[in-house]
Amino acid sequence: MNEEKLIDALYKKMHNELEAYHSWLTTLSPDEIIDRGYEFSVRKDIMEVMETIELTAEQASALLKSSHPLEDVYWRYQGENSNAIYMNDEIMASIENQADEVLRESEKGPALVIEPGKAPYVKEIAFTLKSLRAEVGTEYIEARCPFTDPVALICDIEGKLKGKPLNQYLKGPDGKPYDYITGTCVLTSLKGDHFGPLDQQYIEKFSKYFEN
Repeated sequence: MNEEKLIDALYKKMHNELEAYHSWLTTLSPDEIIDRGYEFSVRKDIMEVMETIELTAEQASALLKSSHPLEDVYWRYQGENSNAIYMNDEIMASIENQADEVLRESEKGPALVIEPGKAPYVKEIAFTLKSLRAEVGTEYIEARCPFTDPVALICDIEGKLKGKPLNQYLKGPDGKPYDYITGTCVLTSLKGDHFGPLDQQYIEKFSKYFEN
């Protein structure tokens, strides 16, 4: 299927999903319909953006894999813009991000897992938010970049508040600790805004850094 047909098939699938959502709304009470008015409006705006967005064949194919691509994009938009007034550019970004996330699910590579009280070890993971959250053990993760190398340390953003066990001290150039991390963390490469597999040189370097 060529790019045009893929995008057309995706649009039809998402449009059918919107129609099904609308039909379901009509079965609710007036108060429940009002409560879900925002959700329906955002879904309609997503469909409007779908009429003009320029997705690659790979992105369209990735979104088509889902049984509910409209719902997937809606929830990604909510997660990325929960405090924002919805705008077309933000919706477009959420559509593209959702497609790229699905594509990355099939791309696995080595990351360095650092657990409290254990030696760092290499693990093959997918570099998606879902996968990283599962490795760290929380929905609320943060990417810390305390090093000059192109790597990111993925940790529980609330680890200290939750009282998670001490993992490692972060040391400055002078070798003195200046901060610490708690709970399980994952070290990945960082290219722009994307996490990815670690090169062997960084696996070796940071395995030594975190071994004590």
